[in-house]
Amino acid sequence: LIRNSPTMSLQTRQLVKIKVAACQPTEVLSDESISIATMLEYSSKAQMKGAVLTCFPECYLQGYIVEPERSRKLAISLDSDHFSSILAQLGRLDITIVFGLIEIRHNLLFNTAVVVKKGSLLGAYRKSNLTTGESKVFTPGDEYPVFDLDGIRFGINICYDLNFQRCAKQVAAQGAQLL
Repeated sequence: LIRNSPTMSLQTRQLVKIKVAACQPTEVLSDESISIATMLEYSSKAQMKGAVLTCFPECYLQGYIVEPERSRKLAISLDSDHFSSILAQLGRLDITIVFGLIEIRHNLLFNTAVVVKKGSLLGAYRKSNLTTGESKVFTPGDEYPVFDLDGIRFGINICYDLNFQRCAKQVAAQGAQLL
């Protein structure tokens, strides 16, 4: 699904349109190579149609897994060589890609969405509102970063976060024009 998303430029107060591709491919559990190939395929097609951003589901890289032992086994550190190799594979495209993964940091697991452009990690958002099942596996995040997309600031909420106004308000307070 590719949509033109109107957003207001803070600098000029003019309406700016960008194309965003919302990708909902079949979930692949525990096979990163298939997930990466799918992200490359969908993002390449979206880029050819003029999209500047593709968004993939939560925990898409490894699959949405809320079993503690299995999640820990599949978790990836964002400063690891493993994640660097994933970035290198995604670096073939110019489009900005947002995708979910199971992250490990300081021995804690997070349901994380990363923002990647040209093979570089621009940042990450860790889901702050967890369902009962998720809270047995993941630690909630407590930061609401915003990112730049060709002069448009955007923030991320993951799934259940959308039920809580403070999540959107946190990114809006930082000048986000797109969520």
